[in-house]
Amino acid sequence: NLKGFPPTVLATASLDPLRDGGRAFAAKLIAAGVPTNYYEAQGNIHGYTTFRKAIPSAQNDLDVILSMAKAMLAGSR
Repeated sequence: NLKGFPPTVLATASLDPLRDGGRAFAAKLIAAGVPTNYYEAQGNIHGYTTFRKAIPSAQNDLDVILSMAKAMLAGSR
């Protein structure tokens, strides 16, 4: 039972072996009525946020994720 979980920002990468599990978890959170923002970094691998200097798109992906979190936190006040 996921009811009562806190608002969630969940991010996966399209080339991550954990992607499908992340998608499924996001869907379950949404179905349970938990405010959820899901983001999938297209063309990226697991751990992409730590490779921002090597993967040019990773910084943009991280910026999007942080913006989602910021908006979610601003809405919870």
